Amino acid sequence: MIQPSYLAIVPARSGSKRLPGKNLIDFGGKPLIAWSVEAAKSSRYINEVLVSTDSVDIANAAISAGARFEELRKPALATDTVPLIDVVADILQKRGNMPDFVVLLQPTSPLRTGKHIDEAIEVMGDQDAVISVTKLDKPNEWSNTLPPDMSLAGFMAPSVQNRQSQDLSSRYALNGAIYVVRTERLLAERRFMLRNKIVAYEMSADVSVDIDTKLDLLVAKGLYLGLDCAIARLES
Repeated sequence: MIQPSYLAIVPARSGSKRLPGKNLIDFGGKPLIAWSVEAAKSSRYINEVLVSTDSVDIANAAISAGARFEELRKPALATDTVPLIDVVADILQKRGNMPDFVVLLQPTSPLRTGKHIDEAIEVMGDQDAVISVTKLDKPNEWSNTLPPDMSLAGFMAPSVQNRQSQDLSSRYALNGAIYVVRTERLLAERRFMLRNKIVAYEMSADVSVDIDTKLDLLVAKGLYLGLDCAIARLES
């Protein structure tokens, strides 16, 4: 039986506003982007790892970690308003041989490993896509918008006001770590969240940190190093 092919794409734009230079920030002794490249390289299913970036420095860091790099992303695809699907579609449309599946691995999820990637692909089974999620630590019913005067009147529905969190249904959120989508449908629908034949792969909260801010970075480092070690480093 012919095994499907999997192309991992690691998108790494240089112009982060909330955490400048985040894709090259040192995390555990190597650039942040290296973690996603190495996770993809250790997967039993991924055939090729490709980095997409507008930065020579990021490209070099990714190449050193084992990724392939073809060309710098054009400026029109390197702004913070461009959807990732446009970046991925541009890469795919330039290729001669299309992979059966695209595996999108954002470099801001360094605690995601090759084992997680393999498990996600295996969970997908005969579906056309799988996306990683994590369980929310607080019920969705406890959140709401606030008016300009910050009034809490009507903030929580009467039906949940006196109920314990364990009595409410569990909610999940996309954690940004893993997207695996059949290429044909990805290009046809122009989105990762397909209309059907798509399943979730649950990851625990301790490996689901998505680094966009300094606080996210500290939390991720704390989880990676162990809390005691992280506190010692902060105090040194």
